[in-house]
Amino acid sequence: MKKSIIIIDDDPLSVYMNTKLLTEALGPSEILTFELVQEALEYFASADYVPPDLVLLDINFPVMNAWDFLEALPQHNIDPETLPLVLLSSFLSPEDREKIVRYGMEQAVLIKPLKIAELLRLPLMK
Repeated sequence: MKKSIIIIDDDPLSVYMNTKLLTEALGPSEILTFELVQEALEYFASADYVPPDLVLLDINFPVMNAWDFLEALPQHNIDPETLPLVLLSSFLSPEDREKIVRYGMEQAVLIKPLKIAELLRLPLMK
């Protein structure tokens, strides 16, 4: 059965590499990509929305960031705690680290570049 995966990342190279890695590791998958948090939120609010098996979300964006995304989800009747979400970042600021703890996401953060072995070790992937 195909996995349903959403990648929210504004870096085209990162999206390409992650798509390739996920397909190799998980087999054929339906992968939706969004360059902007706002685009992803519009999809989550649409009639086309299907709950995914996995969401990879970059933390840093020029306008809305991962934290804005998490705060906006309840407005779209989506509980962030039920979303199979993995945060990605090439750098974690002290503020990001605080928010990771506040959101209880210590077990769902990976440093870029994505490594499949690390992803598969996450509790939500078991």
